[in-house]
Amino acid sequence: MTASLSLMQVMLRLTLLQACWDPARMQAGGLAFALDPWLKRCWRGDPEGLRSARLRQLAHFNTHPYAAWLVAGALCTLEAEAAAASGAMREAVLRRGEDLRVKTACSLAALYDSFFWGALLPASAAVGAAIFFAASKAELSYSAVAGGGAALLLYNVPALVARWWGFRRGLERGEKAALEIARLPAQSWIVGFRRIAAGAAIASLGVVAYN
Repeated sequence: MTASLSLMQVMLRLTLLQACWDPARMQAGGLAFALDPWLKRCWRGDPEGLRSARLRQLAHFNTHPYAAWLVAGALCTLEAEAAAASGAMREAVLRRGEDLRVKTACSLAALYDSFFWGALLPASAAVGAAIFFAASKAELSYSAVAGGGAALLLYNVPALVARWWGFRRGLERGEKAALEIARLPAQSWIVGFRRIAAGAAIASLGVVAYN
């Protein structure tokens, strides 16, 4: 199996990350399932190394589901580095992976929660509602489809791009990709989308109240 095919399997499996959620290990089961094709490639010929890698990924893990894609990409890179190293160098790489899983993943969760669920989701819903009410007021057909479709597109297009971009960036930059995310003007984006949500909500009320 080629590296590209293994990575494609990882990305497809990441869509099921939350399906294996449990209170004790949170998303660890889903992450381990997603990374397994890559782990088998990295540690082929080393059964004990593969067993240890699988156990590492089953340790407690929890972050925003979209941030998990960046973490998974970086972990793929680190597991490949660890498999190619030995002794103290391998241990150092594995410690970096553990820091990524625990500390960095938690930091990313706070940022992604604020942006996607605290700003983009309300903005998308408010804009969709405004379009629905405006279309209904104008007595246009399929007003619900227009409003719902707009809301879904406004939220899911950035969400899908963030997942794909995060995974690719994690592969290319390892744990440094998380630092690059932290440098983005996310707080400005959050404020902007919250203003859009407020404006769209006010517009919806205006359309409903207008006779």
